[in-house]
Amino acid sequence: MRILVDTNVVIPLENSTHVLEDSLSKLVRLDSENGHQLIVHPSSYDDIEHDSDTSRRAISQSLIKKYPILENPPELIQHEIHSLSLSQLDDNDRVDNDILYALHRDSASILVIEDRSLHNAGVPGSSPGVATNKIKHLLLNKLHHIAVGDTLCHIF
Repeated sequence: MRILVDTNVVIPLENSTHVLEDSLSKLVRLDSENGHQLIVHPSSYDDIEHDSDTSRRAISQSLIKKYPILENPPELIQHEIHSLSLSQLDDNDRVDNDILYALHRDSASILVIEDRSLHNAGVPGSSPGVATNKIKHLLLNKLHHIAVGDTLCHIF
């Protein structure tokens, strides 16, 4: 199973100066034990480029390189932005839309996010606004009988 991981999940996974949330450590362990692949969208690199803190940006750039990149992600074109009712006011929206669209087009089975605005946006073609408390345990708990805590897993 390919699991698309948002930048806001990758950074805490790799930050050795903070205690890792139990949900994230369980996610990584279950992925390893069950042959799942954590991947990042190429647009996640753009997301990191926007960090004005040059030191933090350099660290984030080095951390994200550990993850395989989603190869040949589907390209979201202008008419699909409108037909899927997506908002794209700035480059942050573009990055979020690219990630959501990749999931919509089945480039990955799951999207793991910590970004509440991305979660609230929903995935194109799905029911937007699914409550966090209804999805936080859904997939990995069903697959592996273990809770994943507060990390959000979108399953579509």
